[in-house]
Amino acid sequence: MKRLYKILAPLAIVSVVLFALPKGAFASVSSDNAATWVGCDASGTQTTSYTMGAGANGILVVATPNAFSVASVSYGGVAMVHLATSTVANEYSYYYLQNPPTGANTLSITNNGTETDLNCSIASFFGAQQTGNPFTGHTGFSVSGTSISENFTTSSAGSMVVDFVATNGSPIAPISSITPTGTGHVSATYFYSGGGDQEGGGIGYTPAASVSTYTIGYSASNSSTPWGVDYYELLPAAPPSTPRPVVQISSPLTIKGGTLTIK
Repeated sequence: MKRLYKILAPLAIVSVVLFALPKGAFASVSSDNAATWVGCDASGTQTTSYTMGAGANGILVVATPNAFSVASVSYGGVAMVHLATSTVANEYSYYYLQNPPTGANTLSITNNGTETDLNCSIASFFGAQQTGNPFTGHTGFSVSGTSISENFTTSSAGSMVVDFVATNGSPIAPISSITPTGTGHVSATYFYSGGGDQEGGGIGYTPAASVSTYTIGYSASNSSTPWGVDYYELLPAAPPSTPRPVVQISSPLTIKGGTLTIK
């Protein structure tokens, strides 16, 4: 917005132009990409390629199996931050990386031990907070039936509720498939091994446009195995700082007998 003020003073008429700059607003977290990586659980260092989009304020999230044996996770040569382990028997471990390199880069996982027929789930988002831990409000639930439905209350408009699913199949019947429930809930990845440890895991998300309570859940193919879901709120990026208005004086300022103050 541009405003013109004429200020009358002895011996001078001064034109002052004020440029009013708009106040910044929080971004909204949005989804970018997702993938399932089968075979990431072998002993030693395993690698795959994952493509991160070019949006602003990106974040990469990875769920790895066998939380007790994972030594490190990196993307594009940058170490990822450990967030937590799953509620269900520590079956999975969760990592994130703020401002990851864009394009196709190498995702690397180093394991101290090994399991069989497991997977890693990968998802990326834009518009996420870039300072400190961007995840807040964790709740985790173990399930013994065929469904889960939980109310999750967000703290910031434009955030994303990210959930991690972990199913433990061995030695009892596994969950071969899950279906997301709840308005806007998306199951980005879910993989059931079908052999070996017969475990499964995945990442889901629900856009949270406003501060509200969201009902988020899953229905499972059977109820004969323990499984669970961990929920987190992924906070949006903070708005840019708002500069002070710029004051432009269009002619030399000469004032006698008084003081002109512009704020």
